[in-house]
Order: sequence, then structure tokens, then C-alpha cells
Amino acid sequence: MKKDRSSAIYLGLIFVLMASSSFVIVDPAPVDLLIIISFVLGFFSFFRYSSALAIPATFLLIFALANLISTFVVEDVTRALYFLSIRAYFIVSWLLFVGITRRFGVKAVKIIFSGYISASILAIALGFLAFFHILNWEFLTFAGRPKGLFKDPNVFGPFLIPVVLYAALEFESSKNKSKLGWAALFLLASIGSAFSFSRAAWLNYGISISSYIVLRVLTASSRRIAIRRGLTYMSLLLLLLTVSGVLLIAQPNAADFFIERAVYHDYDNMRFGTQEAALNDALSSLIGIGPGQAEVIYDYATHSSYVRIFVETSWLGVIGFFGFIAVTLNCSFQMVLKSRGWNQGIFIVFTSAILGILANSFFIDTVHWRHFWLLLALPWGSYSLSSLTNPPTRSTDDASILTLVD
Repeated sequence: MKKDRSSAIYLGLIFVLMASSSFVIVDPAPVDLLIIISFVLGFFSFFRYSSALAIPATFLLIFALANLISTFVVEDVTRALYFLSIRAYFIVSWLLFVGITRRFGVKAVKIIFSGYISASILAIALGFLAFFHILNWEFLTFAGRPKGLFKDPNVFGPFLIPVVLYAALEFESSKNKSKLGWAALFLLASIGSAFSFSRAAWLNYGISISSYIVLRVLTASSRRIAIRRGLTYMSLLLLLLTVSGVLLIAQPNAADFFIERAVYHDYDNMRFGTQEAALNDALSSLIGIGPGQAEVIYDYATHSSYVRIFVETSWLGVIGFFGFIAVTLNCSFQMVLKSRGWNQGIFIVFTSAILGILANSFFIDTVHWRHFWLLLALPWGSYSLSSLTNPPTRSTDDASILTLVD
């Protein structure tokens, strides 16, 4: 009984952690402190890691070593150490969410997304109240674009996309009385992402929702179910287009924003020029220029995770970071093939959301996105492969994820 109570309190802390995850306008954010506290408490009380995590952990170690080695050639040591500490922190956050899902399984996923949804609704509410001038708080917008308590609309928009996918899954899986709520959440998060006016977020949304729909239809157990799923998602998207159209008509300035953001801008030349210069330097460097040094050397951000990792940590960092992502994607996709029911759907959510961020990463630096590291952790938990509508009270702690996917 005491153990069950301590588990409930700990999972409550995780909910609070996730519910605060959209309040990141300051560094360190409250969620960062909660992640450290939760990791320490979980490490000594709940978590049990196993050799099943050896492969992703090895790639993360390679990535960490690449960052450490490259610090020996940096121009700005203080900035390099700051970026080094941030990347170490994200590895800790990955270990936290892996530990939670290995201990509590699907139950942890439900709680994590409950908090995530709460954070998203808060972000959308604040962003839209400022965007429509109901609140005259300029810190909730950037150049007129809603961002809530994020620093940048380019993070605000993509942050909402996993909620879109999760709402679609729950809409399909839930009973009639709750379908309306999940449909409303799908619309709210989709419109919030679209109204961030981030072109990379639009790409992210398109890749994520397309991947989700294709995987859900292809994994249907019968043709009848595949058709039903296809019609469900078409209905949701049609409803989304209708509501979005009404909002654009009601707010002409929003339509102007969409048109303005959809075209090529002069500052895009700066982005691509910086990326070209960085790639040229990366090809001629053995250890990279060091963490956080792109802005120091080029006086402009790379606006690409691929370019940043390559130029800052060279080939060793590329192998470590993108090898880690590759094995995570493989794990998630294999679980899509082996799972059934709601479990299969949640792995499709993980897979689709990661694919969307990888597309986003060509144009925005996503290495330091908190929700990206969360998504990279969730596929490595211990889950039953059976069809589960309701979460279990506990999961098998010693289940080997590699045994399940190999």
C-alpha cells in the first residue's frame, strides 16, 4: 500500500512536470528543475535500467564524447560549456522518461500526455488571447505571431503536433460520449500549430499527420476497418479546414499573415548562406568547431539540426546523434508492427511525431527541444504487446525492448 501511494505521488509529480512544459520563456524553466528532481527521485526509488538500452545509450555516449572532444578547439569557451551542459541535461531527461515508461508502462504514457495536453491548452489560450488582442501582453507574441510562454513561435507550433496525433488516436479509440472532446482538442491543437505561422511547423504537421494516417490505415486488421479509419481522418481534416477558413474570414489579418509567411524572404538567403558556409567547414574538419560555436563563427544560427550537429561535432557527432535517432525510430516502428489495439496506435503517434520533427529539423534547430527528447524516450519503455484500451496498473520492469523488436 505504501509503495502504491509513493508511486501515485511520483506520477502526480510527472503530471505537474508535463503540465508546466509550455512555460519555457525563461532559462532554466520550471520544468527543467522538475526534470532534475524527478530523475533523482526516480533513479533511487523506481527506475531499473537494463541491457536492452545498451544500443541507444552507446550512440548517446558517442554523441556526448563528440561534443566533449570538440570543446578543445572552441573560440568561446563559456558558450561551449553552456551548450555542453544543456546537451548533458537532455540526455538526463531522456533517461528520466525512459525510466518512467519502463517502470509504469502505458499508465505513464497516459499521465505524460495528460500533462502535455494541459500545457498545450494553456499555451494556445495565452497565445490566441494575445494574437486576437484580448490580452495586450506583447511577450505572448513574436512579430505579431502567437507563441504563448515559449520563446519562439517556431517552437510553439511544433510543440502542439504530438497532441494533434494523440487526440486523433483517442478520438478513434474512445466511446461516443468523449469523441466530441477529442475532436475539439484535435481542432484546437491543429489551429494553434497552423496559426504559429511557422513554415517549418506546417511541414512538420503535414509529415506527421500524413505518416499517422498512412500507418493507421495500413495496419488495420481488415479492409472495413481501414476504410473506416480513412473516413474518420478525412472527416477530421475536412472539419479542420472548415473551421480554419471561418477564422481566416473573420480575421483578415490572419489571412495576410499566412500569405506573408508562405513566400520566400530575404532572410532565407542568410539562412542558406550560413548553412553552405558551415557545411564547407564541416567537410574539412575532423572534430568540428565545438558546441554552440556556429553563432560565434558565422554570426548567424544554422537553422538546421543536421548542419549544426555536423559542423559543431563533425562525423563522430553525426554518427552518435543520428544513429541514436535511427535506432529509436526502428524500435518504435517495429513496435507498431508487433503491437495491437491502442498500443499500436500510440507507437504510430511516437513514430509519426518523430518523423515530423526530423523534417522540421532541416529548417529549424531542434536539438534542444524538450519535447523532442521526450518523444525519443517513449518508444524505449516496457509495454505489453496486447490490445489495451485501459492502462495497466504496473508494467513488467525487466521486459527487454530489444527482445520484443528483434
